[in-house]
Amino acid sequence: ALDGAVLNASDVNLLFLSSQSNQERTTSATCESPSSWSGGKCWSSVEHRALPIFAFFAARDFNARDGRYVPAFANLTGCDKQIKLTLADSRTSGTQVLKSVLDEVAGHRVGSLHGIVGPARSSQSAHIAPVTGTLDIIQLSYHATSPVLDNKQDFPRFGRTITADSAIAAAIVELWVER
Repeated sequence: ALDGAVLNASDVNLLFLSSQSNQERTTSATCESPSSWSGGKCWSSVEHRALPIFAFFAARDFNARDGRYVPAFANLTGCDKQIKLTLADSRTSGTQVLKSVLDEVAGHRVGSLHGIVGPARSSQSAHIAPVTGTLDIIQLSYHATSPVLDNKQDFPRFGRTITADSAIAAAIVELWVER
């Protein structure tokens, strides 16, 4: 986390949210595969738990301008921005992801959290997008597909890296009609 960190004008503070645990599964008997029970928690699948690792490596490579995996990073030599990444468990419910975001916002100076990457689920994004919009914090989801999130009045700072379900459905119908 960024608590007590010295921030420079070129620092970009990002919160990366991913579902690491499931607070709705409170016993080993209710923690079903591909999740696993450990330390009194139901942990998400290995694939879900790997997402923050990739976020960490992407931020590291961006900061080092290392173009080994993302060639464009090597061309950013004139960019003075450095990503300061905080990783957080969005858990599985909207109320829990909202708590994670509010805890992180409370730990920063006003305006020092520049963006949120995640969470994956549309239902979680819908819980925090009004808050991030009100606080003027950019939110970029890597997996939320609900077309409801396209409403810029309700979710003014929400964006996604994946197509909304409605666009996918329209493309499938168009392809079907053409055949």
